[in-house]
Amino acid sequence: MRRSRSEQGREQLLDECYWSPNFEVNRLLGEDAEKFAEKEDFDAKHRLDVALRELPVLVVHGEADPRPVDVAKELAERIPGARFVKMSGVGHWPWLEDPEGLEKMTLEFLQSLI
Repeated sequence: MRRSRSEQGREQLLDECYWSPNFEVNRLLGEDAEKFAEKEDFDAKHRLDVALRELPVLVVHGEADPRPVDVAKELAERIPGARFVKMSGVGHWPWLEDPEGLEKMTLEFLQSLI
């Protein structure tokens, strides 16, 4: 049975969104593969237009976090003006592991915006 072009495109898009190394970044940016796949005029390379988001963002990655640091770095790179910081001595939960250190980093970041 031959699949329609939109069915083929939907599968390609779902594969890219769910199985690509960038899936976590896409998820964090609010991209929804199912929503994109519903569109017949999709582009498999289409990504959420982060450039439209002009929000101050501090991306914090704990040096002992089991998640790849590249995910956090790419997230920061895809958000204009975002700042990436690697936090020493913490894993995935810096607000629990070193709340004072995270507070200090956050306040420094916020003060830099003024």
